[in-house]
Amino acid sequence: MKDKKDRCPSFCGKEESMEEQKKKYELTSETKMAGGRKVYRIKALTSFGDVKTGDLGGFVEKEENLSQTGKAWVFGEAVVTGNAVVEDDAVVRNYAEVTGNAMIKGHAVVTGKAWVKDNAWVGDDAVVTGSAWVGGNAVVYGNARVSGYTKVYGNARVSENALVYGNAVVSGDAWVKDDAVVKDNALVEGNAKVRDNAWVKGNAVVRNYAVVKDNALVKDYAVVQEFGLVEGDAVVADNTVFTENPLIKERKEYEASSLKLNDLKSTAKEEYCQKENYIPKKEKQIER
Repeated sequence: MKDKKDRCPSFCGKEESMEEQKKKYELTSETKMAGGRKVYRIKALTSFGDVKTGDLGGFVEKEENLSQTGKAWVFGEAVVTGNAVVEDDAVVRNYAEVTGNAMIKGHAVVTGKAWVKDNAWVGDDAVVTGSAWVGGNAVVYGNARVSGYTKVYGNARVSENALVYGNAVVSGDAWVKDDAVVKDNALVEGNAKVRDNAWVKGNAVVRNYAVVKDNALVKDYAVVQEFGLVEGDAVVADNTVFTENPLIKERKEYEASSLKLNDLKSTAKEEYCQKENYIPKKEKQIER
C-alpha cells in the first residue's frame, strides 16, 4: 500500500508552503513576560512599508495579535497581548502596549509608553503617544491626537483633529471633536461635548450635558455643567460655575410646572371620583 506521500499529487505540500510564503512575519524563539503573559519577538519574512526582510520587531503573544496582511507592524519593545489586534497599516512602537480586546487599525499609531486596553479602538490616522492610556469602550479616530498622561475611557470619543494632552481626562460618554483642545488637568465627562475650535484647559471641568463650542474657552477652575452652553468667543474663567442655558432652564421650569399642574388635576379628579362614589352609598343608607 502506498503511503500518503506516494499517493499525493505533485502539487501536494505546496499549499502549505504557499501559506508560509504569504506570511509577512514569524514568531522567533526570543521571549519575555509582559503582564503575566509570555510574548514572542517577531521577525519580518518580507519587505513592506518601513520594514525590511529579516528585521526584528516588537512582541506579540500570538499571531492573531498582528495581521499577516497590510503594513501593520509592532516595532521596538512594544507589546500586543490578549485578544488585541493590530491590522491594516497601523503600527505600535517604542514601549507601547496594546492589551485586552483593543483594536488598532487604519493608519493609527500607538507609540511612546502609551497603553490601549479593554475594548478601546484607535483608528484612521489617530495617534496615541506619551504615557497616555485609552481604555473601556473609548474610541480615538480621525486625525485626533492623545498624548502626555491623559486618560480617555468609558464610552468617550476623541475625533477629527481634536487634541487631548497634559493630564487631561475624557470619560463617560463625552466627545471631543473637530479642532477642539483639552489640555492641562482639564476634565470632560458625562455626556459633555467640546467641539469646533473650543478649548478647555487649566483645572476646568465640563460635565453632564454641557457643550463648549465655536471659539469658546473654559479655563482656570471654572465648571460648566448640567445643560450649560458656552459658545461664540465666550470665556468662562476663575472659579465660575456655569450651570445651564437660560432658555433651557425656562423650558425645564415650564415642563416642571406643567407636570405639577397635571398632578394637581389628577389628584382633584381622584377626589371627585371618590366623592361621586360616596354620595350614592350615602343615599342608599338613607333609603334603608
